[in-house]
Amino acid sequence: MDPGVDRIWLIFFFTKDILKRKPIPIFESSNHGTVARDFTNIDDIVKGCLGALRHC
Repeated sequence: MDPGVDRIWLIFFFTKDILKRKPIPIFESSNHGTVARDFTNIDDIVKGCLGALRHC
């Protein structure tokens, strides 16, 4: 997926491919292990971590 594509479109792309019975690509690491990926913006993760630290 092109990093310039807005993540909201991913739902559309995945749904369209599923309805067309196209395979959904699963990414593997170089040693053929499964790689877990998500589409969470790193800025959101950092804000969440900093917010949690403020409440400790």
